[in-house]
Amino acid sequence: MTNMDCKTCKALLWAYCVDDLEKDLLAQVDEHTACCSSCREELDTTTATTRFLHTHMPLLQSDHSFVQETLDKITLTEPASTLKPIIGIILILIIILLIGLLIISPIFISLLWLSANILFTLVQQGALVIKTAPLLQIISGTILTALLFIVLVSIRRLAMRCIA
Repeated sequence: MTNMDCKTCKALLWAYCVDDLEKDLLAQVDEHTACCSSCREELDTTTATTRFLHTHMPLLQSDHSFVQETLDKITLTEPASTLKPIIGIILILIIILLIGLLIISPIFISLLWLSANILFTLVQQGALVIKTAPLLQIISGTILTALLFIVLVSIRRLAMRCIA
């Protein structure tokens, strides 16, 4: 009695029908199908199907040039990214949060100015290299510029309040 189960035997039946099994696996499938009627019926069906396919659907032979020409004709396109809308929404929420904090807290303006100034200086000096796609570099540069502009406008507004 073989220790092969029906699931394993049924998984090997196609390879068995096209003589693509090693001798030990071939013997195990033979032994299992000899004592298991379900797997024997599956083997008979698979054998008949394989015979039909070989008779009515001959195997096509293709050379390497056909495969290469087909691959050359396929244009590779990037799948649509689902992150772009999410990044946009996150950026809008951050901007809204920053504007809200600018209105509420003068201390936040100082912290924002300091952190933006440090970050901008590091990027300019090359100490902080942003390794991203060119579009993200443009976006991050725009965001840094907008932050500095907001900070400068806020500082000007505070200076006008102090003068008046």
